[in-house]
Amino acid sequence: MGCGSSVSSKVEPQPKSAPLDETTDYSERHAEIQLPPSRRDAHHTAKFHAKELEIYRRGSEVALTILWVRDAQILSVKLRPHVTAETQNDVTKIDGTVIEAKACDDKANCAAGELSFYISKRVGDKTSVALVLPANFPVGHWEATIEAKAGATTTELVHPMVVLFNPWCPEDTVHMAEQGLLEEYILNDDGYIYVGSTRRISPRAWNFAQFNTKSLFCTFLLLKDLSLEERADPVIVARTLSAKMNVQDDNGVLVGNWSGKYEGGEKPTSWTGSAEILKQYWTTRKPVKYGQCWVFSGIVTTGLRALGIPGRSVTNFGSVHDTDMNRALDKYFDADGEPLEHLTHDSMWNFHVWNECWMRRPDLEPGYDGWQAVDATPQEASAGKYQTGPASLTAVKNGVKQDRFDVEFVVSEVNADINHYRKGADGEFKLYYKDTKSAGNFISTKRANANEREDVTHLYKHPEGTFEERAALGLNNAESATATDVSFAVDLDEDTPLGQDVQVSIVCTNESDEPRTVDGVIYIKAVAYDGRPMKEVARKHARELSIAPGEKESVTLSLAADDYREFLAEMTFFQLRFFAKVAETDQTASAVFPFALKYPEVTITVEESALRVDGTGKVRVRFHNPLPWDLDNVVVKLEGQGLTKVQVEKLGDIDAGEAVEASFPVQAVEEGEHL
Repeated sequence: MGCGSSVSSKVEPQPKSAPLDETTDYSERHAEIQLPPSRRDAHHTAKFHAKELEIYRRGSEVALTILWVRDAQILSVKLRPHVTAETQNDVTKIDGTVIEAKACDDKANCAAGELSFYISKRVGDKTSVALVLPANFPVGHWEATIEAKAGATTTELVHPMVVLFNPWCPEDTVHMAEQGLLEEYILNDDGYIYVGSTRRISPRAWNFAQFNTKSLFCTFLLLKDLSLEERADPVIVARTLSAKMNVQDDNGVLVGNWSGKYEGGEKPTSWTGSAEILKQYWTTRKPVKYGQCWVFSGIVTTGLRALGIPGRSVTNFGSVHDTDMNRALDKYFDADGEPLEHLTHDSMWNFHVWNECWMRRPDLEPGYDGWQAVDATPQEASAGKYQTGPASLTAVKNGVKQDRFDVEFVVSEVNADINHYRKGADGEFKLYYKDTKSAGNFISTKRANANEREDVTHLYKHPEGTFEERAALGLNNAESATATDVSFAVDLDEDTPLGQDVQVSIVCTNESDEPRTVDGVIYIKAVAYDGRPMKEVARKHARELSIAPGEKESVTLSLAADDYREFLAEMTFFQLRFFAKVAETDQTASAVFPFALKYPEVTITVEESALRVDGTGKVRVRFHNPLPWDLDNVVVKLEGQGLTKVQVEKLGDIDAGEAVEASFPVQAVEEGEHL
């Protein structure tokens, strides 16, 4: 049938039998519902952990066999929200709703887009009912009540059921045609989220755990304020997840914290997957502390995949937070090139992680189907809430202004120009430097069905500097703000390991045929990954640096390891900033160059026996401290989908140069390849 139907749509001819006596009492006869053993495979729900749950996808048929009395009549089939002991206190917008299925003679006579049922087969005391879930049915936890009649007796049978979106069904607006992509974006329960900087991109393993029972029910809990129509619309559902996964506005799942102080909660870097977070929220109904952007993205990917919306985590390196929506990051400096932080409200994150979800957009003009950006990290309010998207990537790439939803914000994140303004003697600010290339680089996601990075920058923007890219911003090709005959370049060994001194040089090249004199300043700041300055750690001035025609001169700055040691406990990056002025031409130059140092590696070894289903074994984790300093209170956290729940081992203090090893018991409980 094309949508993963679990039963045949053909009604088999049945031999005629004598009619039942309308006066006979069948109340002593036990009635029950029987289900086909292959139902989960037919609905692509076999990986969900709770085997007691019946989980179906809309746009398909649900096969229910009533074992009771020969030729029993099916009077009605009604669906209403299912309430359990855990959810009885959760008031939802659809409480009291009853949806009655329309009876049809056969599948061909069931109206498209309407909940319906028909009798597909009768054999002895078995009556097979096909419940047809339309491709626009609201997702959620339902119960079907089947009213049957035989003779003078009527009975009701209740069948609790979960209904999800169906990306295998062409009629569903989340339909994704390529089966291989569904293996990744619906069925893969682990993956990578990319972090770091443009020059040092690192994969961070994440256990999405979308088939965990509490992950699914927690996601349903977040939809409790949606109407039936909204629950049926993946656009609204995805937008709701972007709002409800953060604590702002509606006491949602996760508390964001970028302060470096995490008392009363977990450090964002300690999370290795979504299951713990969603379980804690489901159990306590209280926000979980703490998360940052990759954690928000990880739990949104979980929610999307659990509900049946193809989804993935995506990282933007050099991500602009544009507070005034002018498609630019505006920085202000005094006459000496020192930043005026109180005037600069925009910022650039070393990286920022959000999500993409796949769907058609019937709410927009044609041409905006496909991947849509959604973001649960609370940055700017949208329609009064901290939520972002879904924003069509096609609209983002072409700079199309749309009300639905937040395209303008995403355009700036991936393609804003960076403008530097310098305060002149008259007190006015003048643009003296424009950077059109630093925003939106190496936009990354895990490649489908491969443990490697895929660059998806082309989905967000045209090639840098092209007419199309400039036009998408509403700009012409950028021109330099001042005449330039002295060029400046950064020389840095980006493989410098953590714990060693750093040397960085600004190479000044005189490209003119006359001498040039350069005055400037170069300094390094420790910054949080979201671009917030933490502390200046090194500085050097260059005064009256003479450069002969066609020659080069360098200004070198050293950063001692002991001067950045205090920032190692956080996901800290560094920014090299320089400002220079050429005396003869009044040329000015300014740049911000983010970089990160190389972190030590952790070695993980899995015994072969642990790779067999029901086999037990050990995972050994080995870590060598290459730093010149001792490490305090070291903790190893292990999580493996299909192998183990979260395990934590406290290793205590590790001396400089010392190697330690921890061993964890594991047991493989399901087949498959996992990270």
